[in-house]
Amino acid sequence: MPRFLRPLMFALTLLLSSGTLALAHAQVQDSDPKAEAVVAALPGAVTLSFSEPVGSLVLRWLLPDGREVEAQGTLRGNDLVVAPVDGGEGSYVLNWRVASTDGHPVAGALIFAVGAPSGVAAQAAADAGSAQLAAAGRFALTLLLVIGVGAAVFDRIVASLAAGARRVALASTALAPPFAALALGLHGLDMLGRGTSGLADAAVWQAAGTAPVARSIGLAAVAALIGLTALSVRSKAVAILAWVIAAISFAMSGHAAEAPPRWLSGPALALHALALIFWLGALMPLAASLRRADAVMQLTRFSVIAVPMVILLIATGAALTVVQAGSLSALIASPWGAILGAKLVLVALLVALASWNRLVLTPALAAGRPEAPKRLNRSIRAEILLCVAILALASAFRLTPPPRIAGPAVSVYAHIHGAGAMADLSMLPGQTGQNVVMLGFMDGDFNPLVPQEVRLRFSDAGRGIGPIETRAEALPDGRWQTAPVTLPGAGPWDVTLDILISDFAKITLTGQVQLPP
Repeated sequence: MPRFLRPLMFALTLLLSSGTLALAHAQVQDSDPKAEAVVAALPGAVTLSFSEPVGSLVLRWLLPDGREVEAQGTLRGNDLVVAPVDGGEGSYVLNWRVASTDGHPVAGALIFAVGAPSGVAAQAAADAGSAQLAAAGRFALTLLLVIGVGAAVFDRIVASLAAGARRVALASTALAPPFAALALGLHGLDMLGRGTSGLADAAVWQAAGTAPVARSIGLAAVAALIGLTALSVRSKAVAILAWVIAAISFAMSGHAAEAPPRWLSGPALALHALALIFWLGALMPLAASLRRADAVMQLTRFSVIAVPMVILLIATGAALTVVQAGSLSALIASPWGAILGAKLVLVALLVALASWNRLVLTPALAAGRPEAPKRLNRSIRAEILLCVAILALASAFRLTPPPRIAGPAVSVYAHIHGAGAMADLSMLPGQTGQNVVMLGFMDGDFNPLVPQEVRLRFSDAGRGIGPIETRAEALPDGRWQTAPVTLPGAGPWDVTLDILISDFAKITLTGQVQLPP
């Protein structure tokens, strides 16, 4: 494998292994009918209410009679209204896949029942690896763009490239346009939830071409071609043009570019990319020039520009974090925050290593110490690996929403049905640990049921836990609510409801809930 491709393959492996991240952006905030609801008759329309406007990509009904039917939806503001298909009594599953305002796809399923629940289960709405592949494709394009255009800028602003560095830069800028096409196709697969065989389908490319990310990818390809021209004709003006266009391409789509206020987030993202392109793009030429007579001069000229670029990188990064984070508590609790934390650790290491190079190793090289070139070369290569890992983590931001739009935690729902009564149970926030249980009751004829007393028991037979007992209190709106109850594990939890109807009548319902791990 060519040496310049090794960092690319390292980071692609990192991205493709990140399958545990939450893959969501726009959030379902409500639905009609409610999730797990049991209704007497098929409604005239089914409505999904999102946290932001969405675009409909794939809608599919799984019906009680076993049929699978494509569905049609109408967008009304933040609502997606879907016409139901009559499949008789039983459980209906609406598998949906939509696009957020920034083009990122979101998938899920709404389950409700007509008459009584049946055994239909939600099917996967998307190919499990499509999001990781799309993120990996975008990362590969970004790395090639940064290396190629950054080297072109170095060539005209700092010093002429060494022969080996020029070959790598030419290869990177030449490979970027075909990788841009691949990244666009992988994004289309993710939008429609398709496997890689879908790259031959025109619908995949049509979906990707209409997404906001198409502008960003297209501009990146243009910047790479201009960078290739700058390397060929050795023009400073053309190199700077490629640099600026490449930086702007980062700000054309994505959550960071869409974050309010747009007057701040867009320019901050472009300036952040401008600094990144110079820093990372210069490292490979610097490592290749250490044996040259003018190595100290190159390092000095690089440092003069790099110091303000590092300051710009940190300042714009901080601004983007503020607009994306929402609250500190939401940031700490979110997967997005975990990625940011890992990225900040690597950035701190990178800044420390760059400072060591500038303050210790560069003076040693200037003093003519024989071991200095080798030590500095190793240190710069370590900087390159850190930069590649940081780029991979930045690409992984695509896989999870920032806290500002993540919305509240999604509840866990269950419908528990018995001979004389039924209960709709929801657990907030629906995760391991403390949960508040909300309950609604109906009798066997779907009329409201008003208990005198409600007690719950949770047991995890597999782990020998329980029963954990609690009681619910009536609310003014007819629902019942428990105090926070702690469930130490994901389960599955066997749930027993003891519903006191009168002094002489009690109904017991049993069901099961599964919490996210």
